[in-house]
Amino acid sequence: MRITSWLAGGRTLGLSLSVLLSILQVAMVEARAGVADTQEGREIIGHYIYYFARNVDWPETVFKSSGSPFWVCMVGKESLGLEVSKRLQKGRVGRHRIRLKHFNLDQLGGLRQCQIVFIDETHAHTIKEIIKPLDNLPILTVSDAEGFAAQGGMVGFVGRGKQVAMQLNRTVIERAQLKLGALLQ
Repeated sequence: MRITSWLAGGRTLGLSLSVLLSILQVAMVEARAGVADTQEGREIIGHYIYYFARNVDWPETVFKSSGSPFWVCMVGKESLGLEVSKRLQKGRVGRHRIRLKHFNLDQLGGLRQCQIVFIDETHAHTIKEIIKPLDNLPILTVSDAEGFAAQGGMVGFVGRGKQVAMQLNRTVIERAQLKLGALLQ
């Protein structure tokens, strides 16, 4: 399993090249849950989810038609959904309009329709049960739960406030046939 860590230090991680180039690779990051516990953390995660939507390539076969929505799905706190929603308003991924949907633990079967699934750290104890049915499917799994990437998730956020690091599980990403954009390589 190949896990890479990236450090994002700054409140506004937009899509400008200068901001994205400021992402520094770090060798080790102290894992602490609760990135989404702060307003800044929620904003950073919201920006990154939008960035992933625009800069990860999904196989076209995941869409039923050219007009099918691009689903960003949330499992956990509603507050992060509000931050992501602000960032995704009127967004598109190619021909696909971005849509946001919130899931409860009793609705997890619906996650297979999603392109990105964010799992809140409050569900850290059930991470493996949530992501197991998504194994090898072209669904980018993202979380701020401690050790998410090491547990088989694709993108894990750790830190607090402006000090947020991103850990990528490249092995799982490749098995799902997702292709990372150049700045995530």
